[in-house]
Amino acid sequence: MIEEAKNFKNFVSNLLESLSYGIMIINPEGKVLDLNRNLSFMLNIPTLDVKGSHYRDILNEQIAAVFDELLQDTKSMGFVMDRQINASVVGEIEVKMALATSALRDDEGKLFAITIVCREMTATQELERMRELSKLKAEFIASVSHDLKSPLTSIVGYADLLIDLAKDNKNESQEQFAHTIKDEGMRLAHMIDDILHVAKLESNSLQLKPEQVSIPEMIDEILKIVSGHDKKFKFTTHHDDNFPHLWVDRNQVKRVFFNLVNNAMKYSPQGGEIKIFARCFADTIQVDFTDEGIGMSQEELSRLFEKFFRVKSEATKGIKGTGLGLTIVKKIIEAHGGTVAVKSEPTRGSTFTVILPTRLITQKPEII
Repeated sequence: MIEEAKNFKNFVSNLLESLSYGIMIINPEGKVLDLNRNLSFMLNIPTLDVKGSHYRDILNEQIAAVFDELLQDTKSMGFVMDRQINASVVGEIEVKMALATSALRDDEGKLFAITIVCREMTATQELERMRELSKLKAEFIASVSHDLKSPLTSIVGYADLLIDLAKDNKNESQEQFAHTIKDEGMRLAHMIDDILHVAKLESNSLQLKPEQVSIPEMIDEILKIVSGHDKKFKFTTHHDDNFPHLWVDRNQVKRVFFNLVNNAMKYSPQGGEIKIFARCFADTIQVDFTDEGIGMSQEELSRLFEKFFRVKSEATKGIKGTGLGLTIVKKIIEAHGGTVAVKSEPTRGSTFTVILPTRLITQKPEII
């Protein structure tokens, strides 16, 4: 009998220690019958050797006052459900907690103990778990994307060889098929590059390399590349006089601007004017990219920066893309401390505005 009682006591003790919540059991007079390590940690109780002590002697005044109310309410109602408090447990550090109680009664209905369950609501451990999952997801995507990229390079290379052979043999059908293989291979390669880029941005593994950059010169560089591809478009640029150089990552911001110009061209199938205006205000540097394209509805605007989201309509059926370009744009600009705004109406075109803080004139952005 004594051995059974001892085993049961050990069982209860092990059970309390296995729980992720903080647990304290007190008698009706407020003396501690048992508690687990989680509770001692949450409430900053320096030792577990407090059995027989009154809870008021081991808790700080704020927590002890809450226990007073819990004890009174539990005696009258039998339990208390999730009473949330903000408690200063260690120094000035405030922790959000939820406390619940339950009355324990014997066969005759007499109260002999009260259990107090304490849950930390700051969700620190849950946040750490989510960060770890996000990191693992990004690593997995990067690994798979890298494994796909190597054979794609070979496919595109062999497609070039097939194109040359078809030209030598003057076989237009074979040449057309080989071009299709190459084009689709290149498109898939671009998609993989975008997926890798998003994975790096989301896992904070992308290192910015800031240098002083002229925004007007960067815009001119991009337009020299794209203007020769399609004569349907007229490009108009303007920037304020004495436009300041900014501390930004040249390659990343160039990618942003190229994506926005490319978008303006893709979603303006009839051509038209594309305006790029760079302006300097007291607190912000703003670069507007305005097109005369198909535009978007308010519902489409609300989802525009989601991964893989693409506007679906009759007008966009033949337009290819990964649905990641604008996600990359937003994340790169946010990494520089800025933001991206959009105005658009169906059939009335769109304006994308890149907004950067003027502190980048004199300060480098924080490395992410």
